Amino acid sequence: RGGKLEHTLAGIEAAVRCGLTPVKINVVAQRNLNDDELPDIAEWGLSRGCVVRFLEVMPIGPLADVVDQHLVPAAEILERLGERFELRSIPISENLGQPATDYAAGGRGLRGVIGIIASTTRPFCARCRRLRVTSCGSLVACMHDGTRFDLKRWWDGHGLDTDGADATLRAAVLGKAELGPRNQDITMLSLGG
Repeated sequence: RGGKLEHTLAGIEAAVRCGLTPVKINVVAQRNLNDDELPDIAEWGLSRGCVVRFLEVMPIGPLADVVDQHLVPAAEILERLGERFELRSIPISENLGQPATDYAAGGRGLRGVIGIIASTTRPFCARCRRLRVTSCGSLVACMHDGTRFDLKRWWDGHGLDTDGADATLRAAVLGKAELGPRNQDITMLSLGG
């Protein structure tokens, strides 16, 4: 989808220098693209004090039909990282709706947190509390569901109709499925990911 890696790395370095904490680096692990570099990526991020999170490929957007060709399952990600780091699971409250399973990581003189987001092999839909708003004003309650809620209609350019927006938010949250339907054609780019 374009972009220059050096710009991204420079942005991460700048965020660290400015004291933004925690800086979280999300990396989609992909078979035959970066799966052999996962420990190196983790080491690079941990050496800068970042939280490094590895995501499984999700069946959305252009990868929806070929996810099996690109998927590196969470168990394999952990196995590869475990060759370089000692990993200890950090318990989380189910009430937080956090998508990542975090691990205290240590090794090579480094300590930090590595997270795994296993939305394909271990879906967390039932505890997900995430909502996303697109740049066009659509509310997306689930990345795996094509349903959109129009928030923009409640904004007239000068003020927000809070009653209408509240009703839309409630409908979106209450309509979240226990397991997303997995029929998404939206791209992560349009969701800010």
